[in-house]
Amino acid sequence: TLRLALLLILLIYGFCLGKSHNKHTLFITGVIAIMAFSLIEGLRWDRGIDYYNYYLMLTTDNPDIKSSELLFNAIIDTSRMLSLPYWLCFVLFSALYIYSFTKVVKEFPKAAIWALPVMFLTTVAAHENLTRQFIAISFVLLAYYFYIKQRKVPMLLCLVCVLSIHITGLFAVAMFLIIAYFKLEKIVKTPILLLGIYLALYFFWDTSYLDPFADYLNTMDLGGNEDMQHYLDNADRWFTSEGSLSGLQGTKNKASIIRLFFNLVIECSVIYFGFFAMKNDKRLRIPYWFTFFAMVIFVLGGDIELYRRFAWWLYVFMPIVLGSIWYTVPMKSSFRIALMSIIAFSYAYAFIMSFTYIPSTGWAFVWDR
Repeated sequence: TLRLALLLILLIYGFCLGKSHNKHTLFITGVIAIMAFSLIEGLRWDRGIDYYNYYLMLTTDNPDIKSSELLFNAIIDTSRMLSLPYWLCFVLFSALYIYSFTKVVKEFPKAAIWALPVMFLTTVAAHENLTRQFIAISFVLLAYYFYIKQRKVPMLLCLVCVLSIHITGLFAVAMFLIIAYFKLEKIVKTPILLLGIYLALYFFWDTSYLDPFADYLNTMDLGGNEDMQHYLDNADRWFTSEGSLSGLQGTKNKASIIRLFFNLVIECSVIYFGFFAMKNDKRLRIPYWFTFFAMVIFVLGGDIELYRRFAWWLYVFMPIVLGSIWYTVPMKSSFRIALMSIIAFSYAYAFIMSFTYIPSTGWAFVWDR
């Protein structure tokens, strides 16, 4: 299938980034990877519950479905003014995401052989559905790129773009600036504490504990911000188990014991060994802390939709942390090989199992509509 081909292309490009010093080879494989991702993902039709809304924005001039974010409106208005086909816009949105991710990964070339395929496997479903958020996430990635290059002006411009595309990006921008300029690892000296927090939440937290929080949010008034007020007025839908994706879709959404075990191994490995990777490469500060907080949010929210959307602002950095572990953290070779094998098998198993069912949004492309 096209997805398998795309996975292999990203794997090959990641291998070339880590091993090849031939600029021509890197350029050719990079162009192929970006084009393949952009076309395969951009040409998907009805690829998530939010897709049709953006399709209408690109094809109609209906003020009732306009967003309140200036830059995103400008993008939509420009595409209509130029009479761009809607599918081309989605291709360009996908191109922006893969370009920004590869821009960052090229700063960690030894991590690329893991980071690129894992990025695809872990974020593709969210990327397909959360179109506008992933446009904004692309600018978070670019802001991080400029941060590690110590170019503050373009970094700040990218963060402004985030807010002008998706208002909830305020969460990501705040986290970015806090982590960039306050060294949390000077407060937290060991990953054991972080691992303990994560495992305690994983085994003992229940999403029903969030119900009082939703009751409080229902009483709040944000005045003129209609988008955010909508979330608060419907807090039961967005912040409690009433917003469970499995409940809304009528599915049980229970993973197998094997899948849960492998996921736990991956996440605990990233939390524990990623901490030492960050200690050895200070550039990983933002990716590591973003990943840890994203994992915590995923546990707190379960499959409640809004929590997952907040977590995706941060979780896109996880593949970079995972890929960096193997060359920054000293391990016995036998242990490294065993851990690599378990994690690789976990992702391969999940990918193969994805072919055993048809998602609610199907596998259609624009020519199938």
